[in-house]
Amino acid sequence: MPRRASSSFVTLLGAMWLLVVGIAPVLSAQTPTKKPVWEQAALREGRVQGLVRDGLGRAISGAMVSAVGNAASARAAVSDGAGKFSLPLPAGEYVLRTRRDGYESARDLVFVAASNATQRNITLSKQLPDHPVIVASAGVAAQPLRPSSSADADDDHPHDETAWRLRHLTRSVLHDDAATVMPGQAAPPPSSFFDKTFGSSARLATTFFSQTDFTGHVDLLTTSVFDASPDVSPGIASFALSAPVGDRGDWTIRGAVSARQSSSWVGLAEYRAKQDRTHALVFGFAYSTHTYVSGGAAADLPAVTSDQRSAGAVYGSDRWRVVPRLVVDYGVRLDRYGYVGPAPAVSPRAQARLLVLPHTFVTMSASEQGTAPGAEQFLAVSTGPSLPAERAFAPLGTSEFQIERVGDTAFGVEHQFGDRLIGIRAFRETSAQQLVTLFGVDPAGEVAVRPGVYLSDAAGDVDVHGWAVNVSGSLAPRVTGAIDYAMADARWRPGADAEQLSAIAPSLVRHTGDRVHDLTATLEASLPETATRLNVVYRVSNGFCHAAGPGFGSRFDIQLSQTLPFTAFGLNKWEALVDVRNLFHGAREMGALYDELLTISPPMRVLGGVRVRF
Repeated sequence: MPRRASSSFVTLLGAMWLLVVGIAPVLSAQTPTKKPVWEQAALREGRVQGLVRDGLGRAISGAMVSAVGNAASARAAVSDGAGKFSLPLPAGEYVLRTRRDGYESARDLVFVAASNATQRNITLSKQLPDHPVIVASAGVAAQPLRPSSSADADDDHPHDETAWRLRHLTRSVLHDDAATVMPGQAAPPPSSFFDKTFGSSARLATTFFSQTDFTGHVDLLTTSVFDASPDVSPGIASFALSAPVGDRGDWTIRGAVSARQSSSWVGLAEYRAKQDRTHALVFGFAYSTHTYVSGGAAADLPAVTSDQRSAGAVYGSDRWRVVPRLVVDYGVRLDRYGYVGPAPAVSPRAQARLLVLPHTFVTMSASEQGTAPGAEQFLAVSTGPSLPAERAFAPLGTSEFQIERVGDTAFGVEHQFGDRLIGIRAFRETSAQQLVTLFGVDPAGEVAVRPGVYLSDAAGDVDVHGWAVNVSGSLAPRVTGAIDYAMADARWRPGADAEQLSAIAPSLVRHTGDRVHDLTATLEASLPETATRLNVVYRVSNGFCHAAGPGFGSRFDIQLSQTLPFTAFGLNKWEALVDVRNLFHGAREMGALYDELLTISPPMRVLGGVRVRF
């Protein structure tokens, strides 16, 4: 990492720490008892409302309606005398459960859109009449309790009050553990150590699965890459499983596997605390492997000398509400790429957000990141489909893979206007060994690279500074979005392979200053009536690489999810998924400005399939 980037990171990190230590006591002394307006608005993003009725359509009062999901803490509401309930929730997916004494519990999946009310009418069925009460002494087969009669009386024992009380004493634990042997029945053999061990394990497992609120989904997908010739994957199977950890947070397990000429799998395990807690902790790990089969895509790349590549990551972060006006977000991530070297790539980050005026915030951030070629397809993501690695890649020529190291610092101001947030920030970015990704390139004139296979190299070092404007929030009752515009000036220092890269595409190596105008727009729309969701990412920039030189270009990612109502069996819901994109790196929390701009001819990729939610 260049010394200037490291010193900038340390300097800004120290300033943020002084801000926390110096301002926190002052803010805590002036903390109002009522939550600020901006915090209340952030928590009221959507609502579930409706009626609770029985099978005859009559209102049920006093029913407990609770919602559990990853977007917020578990929340609950009680139906009133007319059976009505209203439950405010942040946007996201929830499991809605309804309980009332004397009725069977109900469970349903619901999607809450931002700034929108979702209607749910719940019907509870009466519980079946209770079975005859079963009375069982320890070790004795249970029998229905029958009314006593004179015919059932046993004249062999006294019938006074003292005898009756002795016969009806509550049995202790010691008595319950002892087996009772009926006359003429052989005594059971003593329990062995293995009986007790496996019996306890079975009871524990039964309790775990029956009393844990599991949610998740299973995806059956296929992908197609459209380049010089279509390349279709036979199929990808992925899954996600989540469950709450009390009222503190949720754990999630995600994974995916594919089998084709080259097989791969990816897995992720994560714990995420509720966002309303003082310390919203997140930690987890991910691992992925990609195996090349003889005669597959890797045969086109002589530089691929290993039959298998793997990558792993361990990460953790904390969103600390120091006081209601000050929030500090910090964390670190360690990535280990088996095909680069033994040393892990360390990526620390820190950010502070301070409320200085009503609805006005000041933000500061600092981060460093180490990224290797292939990182965008090797590690699972916390949101969206988890897809295993599919493409073979190799370094350009005889060079070796190099890790790109990016240092970033930023200072900004944000103001909230109702449901919209407008911000402006100044940033500085220093990238060492800036990655270049090349599709469909034959650098030696001898190797025919197949569609979807790419090469990687480093264009050199670049210093970027500029400013950006961001507008985000609700655009319509069912539509949210964001627009981010950045203007940056870059100064390049070409790397060792500059001459070879210039021969392939002159725009890959920039010897002078470079000014970039970059616009990224995102759109999220939800139609509860048809259970349709649409996500669109569109990026436009004048810095995209072309054969003749840098110039105007665009990339996009469109995702569509449609619930299939005719396949809603019980608690399962089926969805059709479609994803069309030519963005290679996609939207990432961290990364260099030029990562996508220096990607040559990325192929069009279409992903489709079915998702089953439970």
